[in-house]
Amino acid sequence: MTANNRTGQCNWFTEENQTEPHLDADHCLFLSALPYGQAIPVLICVFVLLTLVSFLINGFSLFSLGFSDDLSWEPRSTLLKNLILSDLMQSFTFGPAVIHSLVQRRTMAFSTWCYFQYFVGTTSIFSSLVTITCMALERYLYVCHAIHYLVILTPVRLRLVLSLIWVYAMSIGVVNIVLLHSTGTEHYDHFTRGLLCEPDTMEQQMGFPRASAVYRKITGTFTLLLCLLVYAFSYTRMYQAARNAVMPFNAVNTTARKTVIFYCGMLFLQLLPLLLKSTSDVLWEVEGTVAMVSLSSQTQGVRKGNEILSATAATLHMSLLVMLIVPPCINPLVYGLRNAEMRMALLKLFQRWTETRGEGVRRVEWIRVGNIMRQNRAQAGPWLGGARVPGDELIGNTWPVFPKLLKPPAQMICVLVSSANTTLSFAHLKVVMDPTLLLNQPVGSRAGDSLSGILTQSCSENNLKFVCEFKPGEEDYNVDMDFGSVSVVLPAQCSVHQLRLRICMQAQEQNCHPDPLAILDPEKYTLLYARGEDWYEAYDDCQVIRTLDIPWSCDDTDQLLAHIVVKPLVAVDSEEKQKQQQFLSYLIGHDLDKEASDRLGELTFTRRKLASPRRQELRNRDYELYATEPWVTYVPFPNDLLDWLKRKLPVNLHYMNQISFSIHVDLGATPNVLLKVFRRVMSDQRCGYVISDSLALKVSGREEFLSGDYPLTDFHWVRQCLKTNQDLHLSVIPVSQLVEETVKFVDWPLVDSFSGQFSSHEDLCLQGKDVDDIYMISLWDCNRKLRVKLLGFDIPKLPSKCPQSVYVEASILYGNKVLSSVSSLSKAFADEVLWNEWLDFDVLLRDLPRGAKLGFTIIASGNDSSPVTKDTKPPLTSGNKAPDQQKGKGKELYFVNLLLIDHRSVLTQGPYTLHMWSYPDVEEEAVTYQADKLSSATNPDIVDSMAISFLLDRYSFPVVLPNSFSTSEHSASLTSKPSPTKSTASFSAPSSSTPSSPPSNFLSPDPSSLHLKPNQGQSKDNITLRSPSPVFNTSKACLRRFREESVRYASNLPQFLRSVDWMNRGVVEDVHWLLGKWDPGELDLTVALELLSMDFADETVRRLAVQRLESLSNDDVLKYLLQLVQTLKVEPYHDSFLTRYLIRRALGSKRIGHFFFWYVRSEVEGCPYFRQRMAVILEAYLLGCGQAMLNSFTQQVQAVEALQEVAMIIKQHYPNDVPSTAPLKLQELLRNSNLPDEFLLPFDPRIKAGRILLDKCKVMASKKKPLWLEFSPMPSPNLSTPIGIIFKQGDDLRQDMLVLQTLVLMDSIWQEKSLDLNLVPYGCISTGHNIGMIEIVRNAVTIAAVQRSHGGTNAAFRNDALFEWLKSKCPLQEIHYNTVERFVKSCAGYCVATYVLGIGDRHNDNIMITDKGNLLHIDFGHILGNRKHFLGVSRERVPFVLTPDFLYVMGRVKGRKSLYFQRFMDTCTKAYLSLRSHSRLLVTLFSLMLLTGIPELSAAEDMRYLRDALQEEQGEAEAREHFLQQIALCEQLGWTVQANWWIHMMAGIK
Repeated sequence: MTANNRTGQCNWFTEENQTEPHLDADHCLFLSALPYGQAIPVLICVFVLLTLVSFLINGFSLFSLGFSDDLSWEPRSTLLKNLILSDLMQSFTFGPAVIHSLVQRRTMAFSTWCYFQYFVGTTSIFSSLVTITCMALERYLYVCHAIHYLVILTPVRLRLVLSLIWVYAMSIGVVNIVLLHSTGTEHYDHFTRGLLCEPDTMEQQMGFPRASAVYRKITGTFTLLLCLLVYAFSYTRMYQAARNAVMPFNAVNTTARKTVIFYCGMLFLQLLPLLLKSTSDVLWEVEGTVAMVSLSSQTQGVRKGNEILSATAATLHMSLLVMLIVPPCINPLVYGLRNAEMRMALLKLFQRWTETRGEGVRRVEWIRVGNIMRQNRAQAGPWLGGARVPGDELIGNTWPVFPKLLKPPAQMICVLVSSANTTLSFAHLKVVMDPTLLLNQPVGSRAGDSLSGILTQSCSENNLKFVCEFKPGEEDYNVDMDFGSVSVVLPAQCSVHQLRLRICMQAQEQNCHPDPLAILDPEKYTLLYARGEDWYEAYDDCQVIRTLDIPWSCDDTDQLLAHIVVKPLVAVDSEEKQKQQQFLSYLIGHDLDKEASDRLGELTFTRRKLASPRRQELRNRDYELYATEPWVTYVPFPNDLLDWLKRKLPVNLHYMNQISFSIHVDLGATPNVLLKVFRRVMSDQRCGYVISDSLALKVSGREEFLSGDYPLTDFHWVRQCLKTNQDLHLSVIPVSQLVEETVKFVDWPLVDSFSGQFSSHEDLCLQGKDVDDIYMISLWDCNRKLRVKLLGFDIPKLPSKCPQSVYVEASILYGNKVLSSVSSLSKAFADEVLWNEWLDFDVLLRDLPRGAKLGFTIIASGNDSSPVTKDTKPPLTSGNKAPDQQKGKGKELYFVNLLLIDHRSVLTQGPYTLHMWSYPDVEEEAVTYQADKLSSATNPDIVDSMAISFLLDRYSFPVVLPNSFSTSEHSASLTSKPSPTKSTASFSAPSSSTPSSPPSNFLSPDPSSLHLKPNQGQSKDNITLRSPSPVFNTSKACLRRFREESVRYASNLPQFLRSVDWMNRGVVEDVHWLLGKWDPGELDLTVALELLSMDFADETVRRLAVQRLESLSNDDVLKYLLQLVQTLKVEPYHDSFLTRYLIRRALGSKRIGHFFFWYVRSEVEGCPYFRQRMAVILEAYLLGCGQAMLNSFTQQVQAVEALQEVAMIIKQHYPNDVPSTAPLKLQELLRNSNLPDEFLLPFDPRIKAGRILLDKCKVMASKKKPLWLEFSPMPSPNLSTPIGIIFKQGDDLRQDMLVLQTLVLMDSIWQEKSLDLNLVPYGCISTGHNIGMIEIVRNAVTIAAVQRSHGGTNAAFRNDALFEWLKSKCPLQEIHYNTVERFVKSCAGYCVATYVLGIGDRHNDNIMITDKGNLLHIDFGHILGNRKHFLGVSRERVPFVLTPDFLYVMGRVKGRKSLYFQRFMDTCTKAYLSLRSHSRLLVTLFSLMLLTGIPELSAAEDMRYLRDALQEEQGEAEAREHFLQQIALCEQLGWTVQANWWIHMMAGIK
């Protein structure tokens, strides 16, 4: 074409254009593209505006990214900078050129600039497209593969990606230019046909070279398809995640999906130039050449067609120009300023610029720290099971990806969710968070060293600085690297995991660690800090760093500072550790290592957390006092021993077979007085004795010491010697020769005692927060109702009796209460049944209390009718004796429970498969009471047990239960509460809500149940506990009045708490406030024990009860230890206040520790529902009890196992009658058994049994074939009788233990009233499931034996048989008088005790009498009014045993008056009325023992007998008269007892 030919086109223009004379060629070509002059000014304005906007926005964004320490290093920001650079090149190349052409009204001149423009434009466009593609891929990696994101997007790889982008884009531009120049035919026109040298213009100018066009179209299509495919893959995955997510915030999730759509729209805008170019290519391929040729043929027939085609070409050309300049204006807004991080960085830059301008210097040193609100999503995929989209909205319900780096177990999905509270990636480690977002955050919980105290100073704007020192491992010493330290700064609410990642990044940057990524793995590297003499590990990666119990200080710049050490995990000698664990497993009776898998699971978590308080307790232990702990009593000195107070007590002292002598001392003397006398005598005798040695007084022949500042009258053994007229023999032993009590076990490494702490609700609340600021969700923000998707169940082997159809009942359990329940539809029972249906509860997530459980019960459908699926809320009452027999309910077959809020206060999420327990049949013996509501354990028999599968909603973030309502409340509670005592603090359990805020309506549950109202008034001493708190205050006068009212109405506290709606969070906060102000010391002990029952599952309530127990003496703890161990079953978690209290008391006292060991061990063997809990608690004790105790326990366990094996063989050999050869067989078995040479008796650690006396052992003629065993005693100056025990295998002795414990308690109550009723609570202990030992009472025979010796079976009707037997044993009148006195007292005591306890089956083989006239009862197989029946008729018709032969001894013959009988009645009524004043305590103790599952104590209704027997609702006079009537009834019906005894002896019943 020529210029003249093109100029000829001017003739086609409108008359308006013809007004311009002498048009040049470039003007004519311009007019061919823009024939309408009115559009030119508009286009100039548009292009000027777009160009300026592009320069300003891109330049400002690039400046911000380059100068911001927060964003300059982040991979996403790096890609954004590359995109901005491409957009700036594009704007600089296209914008000014188009504007120049529009102003000059001529097309682009063809020159070298045209080549440059074409090359730069092509490069920038392809660079932008590939960069956006990479950003989409980066978002996908960030969301769905967060841990891999750390590994993939390293700085080196990121630089490589950027280089490849530019190489790819530039190579396309270079090849295009080369192909154009080499294959095209350049026309010698000076002007092009366009305003810009875009591809069509250049190709037209070069004569349409085919090679260049094909190459351009192939590369453009490939790039377009690549971008579309990557976008489709990445954002489709994220959209699906957002669509399927289930969250309590549906609006936020909807926004997330809209965000994905928005980004797809932005992609379409970015690709619009390519799409327009593709359209243009299609048009030019089809009609372009013909159109261009026809332009030179100025025939009237083609003008119209030419005008249309020219207009189309012009429109495409101008549209392309506009679309090329629009994306550079939008990209920074879409991918940059729309992001909260970018806006925060710009704000900080502006603030810093303002400060610099106003002050002339920088006041704040901006430290490169990760923005926690963005960092927490770096691992959202694998850890949270959630996703994040570039729009920064919440997305959930993505399946977890388990990286090789951290290797979390796939079966612990809820733990995976809970362990992902806050995580970050390399990509977010250097982003600083605005300190204004972190103000007023609580940081600790100790007044002295806690962060809360330091935050009151102007330190660091709530940022925390850590100086991290690297310690090399053994494998690192060969690495040629300088192990130094790094400093990191984080906001106070970051997590430990984020601290790890920040350290990892710093180590990589400074090249001061051989394997920085390994620091992320807590299985490889530990974070340690020093506190006192010990090193503690920040164990829980989810723990908020401000809650670390770490010493804080301020550096020179007022920055809060802490020192930590990053050290490889020290591998304990595997062989030594294995031997230790095998030894512990032997003592415990269960191997915990087989169950420990996940480091954050409750088992391992509890084992680690209990190590720290145990270490503290051992540090405070007085080892001499621990080894020589005395057995003392605080009851008044017995009246019958008062004469001794006027006399001197002879004491025989023995020293190491060297010297023995006797001294006489006052009973008020202390052991130190005896030791002073001993030292003086030794000095006078000049015996070989080291004066500097510390000495101890040990009872000869017993494992009992006299120590401390107690008078001799307070020692149990001294009183026993005075009662039995024994001489007191004491051995003086150097303390250095005592058995070593040191702890030799390798203990668990110490962990931070506040692991599992989270922020307050105020910190976690979503209201007013940008999504970037969210790293956890407060449970109290979740207004969505709980639901569970029941998938189905399967059982490997069908039971023998299968129901026709079953349904599943899902319940929300709290303690023993059912808060809500919902049932599925009935389906036919088979080995696999599928439901796949949602079960919706009418309970909000926010109302779930800590410790709530989700229970599943498989129930047989009654009459094949489908149950109602609607959610029901049953009354909040405890279960009854037969839950499966409730009206309208079928038989319960299987059950299992799951904690909804786990041990780390994280809401349980995701899929589960739990192995269920089968309900015991009616004829089977119950294992424990209400285990179906209290236990959260699963059946360990995973091969044969029923397995149920279900799904809980998943969330993008971990949902946690806040520690408190607000930050100020938390801080105030930490700084204002009284400092705990040393003993309390050492074992105080963390992770509990802090009850400190005053109630808004704390009487709302039931105002009538507890009349407590805090006074209102103004005081300068006001303590602000929660902000705002406009109504209430806690002035000293108010608290004083509150304390007075608390004491007055404390007895009603349990009743008040039972009426509380624990699903109402507002009410619960009020109750917690009330309990937080309650003085535990003013709480009655009985009330405290009642608060530990299964009726009260709230942690704050139980903590108050435990605080009251702190003041108990060791004697008192032993009284209630049996019940306290049982109440461990009520605790929702292994680690609790009660757990720590019992372990601490056991570690501080060998007496308590001994019985604690056996009480817990018997539960390990006999209670599978709580086996793991009891085992981990027992392990925690054994690791600190000392070597001497361990050796003793080993001997005892060895003895029990040897005797159990013998007993089982005997039962197999003699299933029916016992032949005369049985003793010989028993002796043979005992001779070959593995009995130790000596061992302490489990029921009395003061007595040590020696060699077994085979000739005195026998098999007793009873159904269970108990073994009568006798052992030689330890050497003693006193004439010691053999030690006798009865070993039982097949009987549950826990009921006997309960009765004997109650007898001890009754005896102490009576002795407080100066009533010594000579009870004989002999030793009895359960050492396992249906295994135990009973002490043989010496010098005692059964009443049946007495009667047989005085006339055979007919002597059952002989009234004087017992009297004659006693007379034969005590011929002297004076001694006989004492015998009758003892008989009257003991008979009165047992009459009252057996009546109150409802002890039945009182035949003459279950009642014994000693040579001294002491009556005692044995074998308590029937209690609480459960009598034996024969043919449906009760064999016992009297309330207690008071037979004519008993009355005969008292002189009550044929109803005549007797002084002894009158004394008997007076003693009985006195003892009975004394027990009535403690009726609540007795009922409480028995109700706590419901947890044992004892057959005759298995329902709350069983307590009714105790209340009736004690006449709780009657006055004292009526109660006295009531018991006298019972005595009269026994006297009237005494013949029936004699008749029963006669039948018993005739039938030979045992």
